[in-house]
Amino acid sequence: MKKLKKINYAACWPYLAVVLFAAYLAYRQMRTGNIIIGSDTIFHFNRFYETEEQIRNGNLSWFMTLYGFNQSGRVINAFYGPAFAYLNGLLLLAVGTWYRYQIITSFLVFAVGGVGGMYRAVHRFKVRGSIAVLVTIIYMTIGWLPRWQSGSNFTGIGAALMPYGILVACDMFYDKEKPIHWIKLTILMTVALECHLLTALMYMAFLVPAWLYAIIKRENKRGILLNTLKAVLLTIFLTVNTLLPLYWMSKTNNLAPTATMRMLENAVHLKHTTVAFHPFRILTHNLRASLTFWLAYAFIV
Repeated sequence: MKKLKKINYAACWPYLAVVLFAAYLAYRQMRTGNIIIGSDTIFHFNRFYETEEQIRNGNLSWFMTLYGFNQSGRVINAFYGPAFAYLNGLLLLAVGTWYRYQIITSFLVFAVGGVGGMYRAVHRFKVRGSIAVLVTIIYMTIGWLPRWQSGSNFTGIGAALMPYGILVACDMFYDKEKPIHWIKLTILMTVALECHLLTALMYMAFLVPAWLYAIIKRENKRGILLNTLKAVLLTIFLTVNTLLPLYWMSKTNNLAPTATMRMLENAVHLKHTTVAFHPFRILTHNLRASLTFWLAYAFIV
């Protein structure tokens, strides 16, 4: 009882609120009793079916697809987060059905992106708990994060991981004694490279300026360089299963070139909405590629 009295309930309620909201978002699908087939569902479910069947039959093949993709032998998982693919295959094997798998992973993506990610990132700037929860809920319901549940888009996984990069960048900006926590940086980049390469590239895009700020402003430049080197080398060692196939196939593949895409087409664009006639569209018009001016104003405020 004494230990229970010591619990800071005021500090716990925001986490509980975000977890319950993540559960509510998963529950909305549970009410239907159906799985959701989105734009990338067939692709990723084939990947995870492949690893699930390999684990089930004890027939492991890192490169060739033996069960999924019509047993075509295509090289998929070796390029697209191999360790994470096998982790999902193990989860699918444990839960038994695609419906249960989708419910569980949807809840986990919302919870990881909300509780451990965005709430902690916002709270790091000493924002009041209620405001931090509100910002976290907005993050969980717009843009790419909810696209894992609605479309099985893997950028939803990246959106769940992105706030953790903000926490590492905050260390580089504000931690005067030790701006580079090399173990934390290693874990961050290793998980990103094992899950979603685009997320790893985005991490680099905003971690490099933060790192440059640290190297310019802080006196212990030797320690920063040493910790950075340790993080880079350990990350390369831990992700060789992803990096080596990418390098090897890029040098030896003569069968089919990789597809190209214009990334600008999938960037977020500001969009007008007629609030006078449709006041509720302030939020509903905010999709993966569009953001209403009204919500942009709210972010600025």
